[in-house]
Amino acid sequence: MEGRRIVFHGPNEIAIEAFDVPAPGPHGVLVRTECAAVSAGTELTGLLGVSSQSRGYPAYPGYANVGIVEAVGERVGSPRPGDRVLTMGRHQSHVAVDLDPHRPGGPQYIESVPPDVAPEHAAFAILGSVALHGLRKAEPQVGMSAAVFGQGVVGQLLVQLAKAAGCRPVVAVDLVASRLARSREGGADAVVDASATGVD
Repeated sequence: MEGRRIVFHGPNEIAIEAFDVPAPGPHGVLVRTECAAVSAGTELTGLLGVSSQSRGYPAYPGYANVGIVEAVGERVGSPRPGDRVLTMGRHQSHVAVDLDPHRPGGPQYIESVPPDVAPEHAAFAILGSVALHGLRKAEPQVGMSAAVFGQGVVGQLLVQLAKAAGCRPVVAVDLVASRLARSREGGADAVVDASATGVD
């Protein structure tokens, strides 16, 4: 079977290419993509070639993919074909997940999506976990102030999590006015446009 995936061939060079979709091995799960979340910061800097963590080209973006299980290997008890799952797959039509317990690094990530959760909402779970881990590391206390630098998807989520944790005021900082407007809508007590104001 032939699949499709997004590839960055170089700075500002994006394309859709064909690839051979592998049949699942004994511990494998094959997932047909419904939707994937885009991390505007990480993926945009990768496309522009300005990321300090660039792995070179060609690059295959994406790390939050929701889809329907199409096939599983004979040693896979769960999930089953027809189940909706979240994986850390790339932006591609099909994702192969290896659940072999002896795989270097352990089994790849896969999680069932509850039937009452829309795929486009579930796709943000990975980015949500990044934001939640960041908040936990900061160890906020009720009544503490919080400043969140960067208002991409993770920063937007952090503003809301800091508010839920009882931080006051929560200040959103970014260089992009539209992101700051969204932060205000999401509950930021104050916003700082770092393109116009020195922020130390």
